[in-house]
Amino acid sequence: MSATRPTLTELRAVSQPATVVGRVSGEHWAGRLFHRHLSLHVTRLLVPTRVTPNSVTATMFLTGLGPRCCCP
Repeated sequence: MSATRPTLTELRAVSQPATVVGRVSGEHWAGRLFHRHLSLHVTRLLVPTRVTPNSVTATMFLTGLGPRCCCP
């Protein structure tokens, strides 16, 4: 991969190889959309930053809890 921002092809080869993406699973269409397509673009933007995968997970967790905790 390049030193700055990897290409989508490079990311797909590392994070979503054909052996994994080609599996038949009970994945919902929204899961395929977000996890297989949109996540590559977000990952590409975040690779050159100091944002860690754990911080992205924590942010998504808090974002999911926000409406449940703040709006009774």
